[in-house]
Amino acid sequence: MDRLDVVNTIWFAGWLIAVVVLFALGARLPLMPRLRRFPRLLYTGAIVVATFGLAVLANVALVLHDVHFDLTREAVFTPSKQAETVVDRLHQDVKLTYFYQGQDQAGRRARDMVEVLGRRNPRLRVRTIDPDKQPTVANTYGVRIYNAAVLEADGRRIQVMSTDENQIALGILRLVRERVTTVCFMEGHDEYPMENFEFHTHFEGVASHNHGDSSSALVQMRSHGAGRLRRALESLGYDVRKIIPATLTAIPADCAVVVDVDGGWGGDTVGRLKDNAIAVLSYPSALGLLEASWTQIGGEPSFAMIVYGERGTLIVHQPRPTREGERAGVGRVELITAAGSRFVERPALAADERDGPTHFLSCVSAGRDVTEFCAADVGCDVQETLAAALRSAETGQRVALPID
Repeated sequence: MDRLDVVNTIWFAGWLIAVVVLFALGARLPLMPRLRRFPRLLYTGAIVVATFGLAVLANVALVLHDVHFDLTREAVFTPSKQAETVVDRLHQDVKLTYFYQGQDQAGRRARDMVEVLGRRNPRLRVRTIDPDKQPTVANTYGVRIYNAAVLEADGRRIQVMSTDENQIALGILRLVRERVTTVCFMEGHDEYPMENFEFHTHFEGVASHNHGDSSSALVQMRSHGAGRLRRALESLGYDVRKIIPATLTAIPADCAVVVDVDGGWGGDTVGRLKDNAIAVLSYPSALGLLEASWTQIGGEPSFAMIVYGERGTLIVHQPRPTREGERAGVGRVELITAAGSRFVERPALAADERDGPTHFLSCVSAGRDVTEFCAADVGCDVQETLAAALRSAETGQRVALPID
């Protein structure tokens, strides 16, 4: 029980004492005292006025300091502490109009909860409406659904569709806050839409399947994380909206956070990491370009390597496996010059140098030093190059090698 409840309880005790005093006085005071006519009338009038005045003052005090008793073990008819705290801290007038469905138990409970909250703070003015009985009021507010709260303050209005007093309280916080934090969801490039269902039931039958079956025991959550994330952010008081970067020249300035919930290739890949990068390597007499992408559509690049020289270009055509575990096969090297293009014979490799793992294992088994592309210094140089690229992406500046 918080301080407000204690104060209201004291006022209730005072009201109860006043009622007991009235009852005791009524039982003890004589109705017809042995007085002259005028003094008797004056006595009777004073009793009536005092009784009426005391009763009015006691009831006014009780109304202004209403005490809410909830005798249920689960406190079903008591607003949550979070909602009470939000209402108690209101420092500006807020008008709450709740449209409930009279036949819905949850709607009736929400009606009672907002009325209890309204009695905690005079700055929260609560009005409950049954649209079936007062359709004109609902039309005035543009409400077309049941169990919706319309919150108004300083010319601003928001609508909260919920029977949970916590959601309504969070709506009050969004309404009265001075600084708005916006979270933007990216869409338009295979991302999950933020308006999707949070979950749905899934029933598999012999001939078909369906969703929304109330008797289903299986609840599907896959591919519905964006909707759950959006609702969680809204419940924390953030403004959420979607953006389509393909139609924008830049990310809107009011987007404090940009969320990219990737749907994967055809929605079959969960948690696919979007990782696209291009690193430009500048040498005294050469230029290198490293490009990596996990989001391309249609498989891997056609060329495994391209080497641009002063008098020509070498292109390595590397076959790609069509399924997991399949060997890629032998590639071909194409030479392109000003005179034309032709395929050249590639130099034969030793049996222990066909690929990296084979070369590494042969060196270990023979006790030889690991050389070529499997050498430790080469791997260190690769990692240093990647680290420099990451640092360049973070700082927006050129990074020299070796890294200090």
